Amino acid sequence: MGHEDSSLLGLTCPPCLHWVKDSNQILIVDERVNTPTVLRDVEAAVWDWLMLGYNLADVTGLLAELCHESLSLAETRLFGLLQGWLKSGWLNWQDNKQHG
Repeated sequence: MGHEDSSLLGLTCPPCLHWVKDSNQILIVDERVNTPTVLRDVEAAVWDWLMLGYNLADVTGLLAELCHESLSLAETRLFGLLQGWLKSGWLNWQDNKQHG
């Protein structure tokens, strides 16, 4: 699976967000609230894949494999995670037209 995303939109993190990954979790600190959040299991895997630059189609496929579920269920799960992270300000949509 590749890391290229053919869509015109990409996900980015704001500069106020910092994270560190260890073997079984990701610790996220948002400078705006200075409260750490721990991601584990599926959430940590999805965050890691997104930060590595995997496109959403690849993340959906990986998530389906990880959770032993259909692509449709994995897409719904991914949408829920993204919706929460976008709402919290952890992720932003970036227009990538200027890069293509």
